[in-house]
Amino acid sequence: MKRSHWAFISEILLMTMHLEAQPLDFNRVSAEEEFRTGVVAFHNGFYNRAIIAFERSLNFRPDQLLTRYWLGNTLFFSGFVNSGLNEWENVLRINPQNTALQAWVETIRFRRGVGSLVLPRDRMLPLSDFPGDVPNRIRFNGPSGLRPLPNGGFLAAVFSSQDILQISLNGDIIRRFPGSVEGFLGPMDIEKYQDYYYITEFRADRIAVVNDLGIRMGLIGERGRGPGQLLGPQFLTIDKYGGLYVSEWGNRRVSKFRSGRQAEFLFHIGVGELRRPSGVTLAGKDRERLLVADKELGSLFIYDLNGNRLDRLDDSRLREAEGIWTDSTGLVWVAAGRRVLLYDFESKRLEPLDQGWEQGARLNYAIKDQNGHVVVSDILDNTFRLYAPGGSLYSALAVRVQRISIQQYPKIFLEVCVEDRAGRPVVGLETKNFFIKESDLPIREFRVDTAGWAQQKIDIAVVLDRLPFMFLGQNAAQGAEFLRSLVANLQNDGGIWLLEANETPVQVENRWTNPGQAAQLALNPLRQTDRGRLDIALRLGGNALLSGIGKRAVILITTGNIRSDTFKQYDLIELAQFYKNNMIAFYVIKLGQGPLAEDLRYLAEDTDGKVVEVSNVLIDQFLREVRSRPTPNYVLQYNTITPPENGLRYIPVSVEVNVFRKSGRNESGFFAPLNQRVFN
Repeated sequence: MKRSHWAFISEILLMTMHLEAQPLDFNRVSAEEEFRTGVVAFHNGFYNRAIIAFERSLNFRPDQLLTRYWLGNTLFFSGFVNSGLNEWENVLRINPQNTALQAWVETIRFRRGVGSLVLPRDRMLPLSDFPGDVPNRIRFNGPSGLRPLPNGGFLAAVFSSQDILQISLNGDIIRRFPGSVEGFLGPMDIEKYQDYYYITEFRADRIAVVNDLGIRMGLIGERGRGPGQLLGPQFLTIDKYGGLYVSEWGNRRVSKFRSGRQAEFLFHIGVGELRRPSGVTLAGKDRERLLVADKELGSLFIYDLNGNRLDRLDDSRLREAEGIWTDSTGLVWVAAGRRVLLYDFESKRLEPLDQGWEQGARLNYAIKDQNGHVVVSDILDNTFRLYAPGGSLYSALAVRVQRISIQQYPKIFLEVCVEDRAGRPVVGLETKNFFIKESDLPIREFRVDTAGWAQQKIDIAVVLDRLPFMFLGQNAAQGAEFLRSLVANLQNDGGIWLLEANETPVQVENRWTNPGQAAQLALNPLRQTDRGRLDIALRLGGNALLSGIGKRAVILITTGNIRSDTFKQYDLIELAQFYKNNMIAFYVIKLGQGPLAEDLRYLAEDTDGKVVEVSNVLIDQFLREVRSRPTPNYVLQYNTITPPENGLRYIPVSVEVNVFRKSGRNESGFFAPLNQRVFN
């Protein structure tokens, strides 16, 4: 039966009365608009704009924990860590079940305290084994020499199965060096210098020279006892000048060659005093001391690079010494029987890695990888073993979502930072280490689009000091020449951001790609001022880099002089936190002969940067060092699965990372583009 006209009118009136009884919540609408503005500004690197938007949103709806969480995030990335912690603690007081945020706050407190600086050497505990024997097959047999790789994995020489392997952080064999038709005959050790790998072939009495593809390009030595001949070559090391040292078991000596595809023999070391030399490494200041382990004598011999003996350490534990290796701190790692020994070159102390724990059955080599794990090759048990400090196994990874890009919507790009508890980058992660959820649903298909440790693209902001000291003597000319070369070398990267530390520094909008114009700006004496605001220029230089995904660096060209009120508007500590939290390294290119202000040195050291005298700068080498700096960021790509609702719906995202027995998690979110009704 059809409804009457009056019945329809009555229904409309009732609906109208109902709506009038529930007035529109304008505070809620305004809070949501400001929240969206803040999230979008944050992901585009406009932190100041985001802070203002989140604070306005909280003025309308002060009870919104999500907004307060985002305000804490933005304050943290802006360098205002205390203020960020206060906001997060407010969230946790009301919602203590937020375990991911609780873990992150505890990590920040640990880093800001003295804990990370005074940690004692922790007991080493097993992390994982990579065995050569697996069900129904043998992957490798007889692991020997090891070398860490920048990607968190390592290279290994495998004696019995005659292999050179590249093994990932997760223990997967991702590459075998082909060598030649006959492979490698009893490879004992591997070392890289410039364009070549050098591999000792114990059974062939020679050293193979191999290119980056793993293909043999040349041979060093032949069987014999004369100059340049080898008998039982075992372990290798290479000095910074390209000198190649190899221990000879059969000839009871160390031979030195000049590295290269066709290496030239130079001289023998230890003839008449070495009995059974095994491991060799370089240690001491500038790595200019050659250390040779002798198993028969139970000794560690120390020579200069010309083969002159300087010292000798005798210790019965060295009668089991095989490979020895020096880490980046100068500590020497000795594989000796069932234990790893550590030798401090400066104090001449030899002690076990762990007093109460054996690391294997018969160790051939021990290294520390890029992530701080100890890796040993156990030739008797035919396995590679990983160890880690016991405390690190029970502390969460520090995971944070830096930003989310929707520029290619519906493709989503997450920039995720993964560090250990102390703030060191975790490198070498693969897709299998990540787990993503969007709107509380798992993302089944995604990939690691970019890894920071492997990223070669760099975004650089250069700040020119404009104090009058810059224009004394040859300072301006040297600064201009450095800048000219830098811009020329970075044209393929899109140029550089260039700022001046004048009275009113301004945010630059475009990059510089013209080397000559950049040099002219540096030389112009009319740009000098004794009232330059260096702190503002350094902050703006960092801001210019926030939208980029590559490695980031701010370079200051200066004489090293600063005013007493230099860090007036932007505190030095906050500026350092801003750089670190956004993975920006600070470099100083020092002009002239005067002293460098300690504030600038602190900023460089605290952000993993460096101070370089302009007279010592080789642009290619400098940029290679900047590009090779390990950073903890990964870019994950996937297609969104959440309806956009015209770009007004907040889409939550969480990222979890698992590495062996360690894990970490972080939450973020984004909005689709405005007026986006469908995915495509």
